[in-house]
Amino acid sequence: MNRAYAHCHAAAARLQARHPGVVAWYGETSGRWYAMDAAGLHDHATLDGLTLLLWWRAHRPRPRGAHAAPL
Repeated sequence: MNRAYAHCHAAAARLQARHPGVVAWYGETSGRWYAMDAAGLHDHATLDGLTLLLWWRAHRPRPRGAHAAPL
């Protein structure tokens, strides 16, 4: 691991720890933040954007009568 990106990788590890079922990482070449869950691959330019997306996916309201699907 490149020491210049160590803080980014640590932040991705913390994000992944807060969201079970999600694999999160920082792309050193692209400079983007990524997460993979049951719905597919998500990418954002900022850690805040990816964090917000994962939070929303975990807390969004479900339609009435819908069963909670795993993320």
